[in-house]
Amino acid sequence: MKRVIYCFWIVLITFPVMAMPFRWRPLTSQPEDHIIAVRVDQNSLGTLMALSMMGKLYRSEDWGSSWVPIQMPNERYGVRYITAHPVFKNTWIASTSNDMSEGSIFWLSEDKGNSWNFLSEYPKETKYLIVSHHIPDLFLLVCKNANHTDDSLLRSVDGGLSWISLFDAPESDTPPFWHPTTPWQVYWSTYQSKTYGDTWENTSSKLLVGGGFTIPPPLFAADKTGLYYSLDDFKSWWPLLNTPSNFLCVNKNYPGQLLTGIINPQGNGEGSLYYSNNNGNSFASWSEGMPDYFSDVAIAADWLFFACRNGIIYTYDERPADLDGSERIDGGDLAILSSAFGAQLGDENYESDLDLNLDGSIDGNDLTILSQLWGHRLSYEATEPPGDFPSNLSH
Repeated sequence: MKRVIYCFWIVLITFPVMAMPFRWRPLTSQPEDHIIAVRVDQNSLGTLMALSMMGKLYRSEDWGSSWVPIQMPNERYGVRYITAHPVFKNTWIASTSNDMSEGSIFWLSEDKGNSWNFLSEYPKETKYLIVSHHIPDLFLLVCKNANHTDDSLLRSVDGGLSWISLFDAPESDTPPFWHPTTPWQVYWSTYQSKTYGDTWENTSSKLLVGGGFTIPPPLFAADKTGLYYSLDDFKSWWPLLNTPSNFLCVNKNYPGQLLTGIINPQGNGEGSLYYSNNNGNSFASWSEGMPDYFSDVAIAADWLFFACRNGIIYTYDERPADLDGSERIDGGDLAILSSAFGAQLGDENYESDLDLNLDGSIDGNDLTILSQLWGHRLSYEATEPPGDFPSNLSH
């Protein structure tokens, strides 16, 4: 009997410190095609669009639990690019090929892709199409040039019905983006415009990849040496992550949440993922458990991520409440969450006033209450950390 009890306690002691796999996993239900991109409609809860290598589209309205093929904008030519409108619900813009192998036709759907209306045509291939979240009819288009050494930037002020060529710049793998809070400021490559895209200046020494939503809003840049941020309009750059990066996802619903790394649109090179839940003060590697060669990443909800690899859609759907990696829910987690919303509450050594629901413990329910105070609906029902959230965070 003593021997049995002794073995039982060995299991209890060693299990919590075992290396648990990250929860990247293939979706149980997959579209019947080789998927190269997954897009999220942030205005329609649970709606995803998947783009296949053959240019076909598939839609899910239940976070990827089931998929249905949808009507093609043009039965003759496949879709090359798809994006959800950031302002209007159930609205998608697609780009297909045309009679010219390097050309594009643009289409609009206002009913989740069930029907499509022709917008315009342009004689170059679409690389990125970005819609302003400030001004719904303001589009930026990046096209590939035939020489494959530079890209063309175009603008539409009428929702894609017509396009004006702005300028050419050396080829880059980063899309344009608008300033998070200032509608007239927009960025692309190493350029910025403070005139809604009318005039541009080459002012950044690094490749710009995105803007944060905290106050003041940081601007992020990435290159082969790492990820950087600036708070003074590119006058100075501060390092955040010293590994190569070429993309950045910022969660508007949880401003401190960043996802960066290397994406290979064709899925033919090594990829990497790094995650931060404190606006880049620290990062954890999310590459383990996520296969290399992934081609696309999207943040779908507060703690819900999607990525594509070798034609298969993967998801990371945990909601880790242990935000500071201390392996317990405590004041440090509340401090991180509150600071993301511009406040300072809680620390690891001060917990007497942090039991927000008065249940006698500091747990995930207190984080839920705190997040709702700032108008966000984050859910942390688990009172214990999930066990597999990275605790070895490194700068």
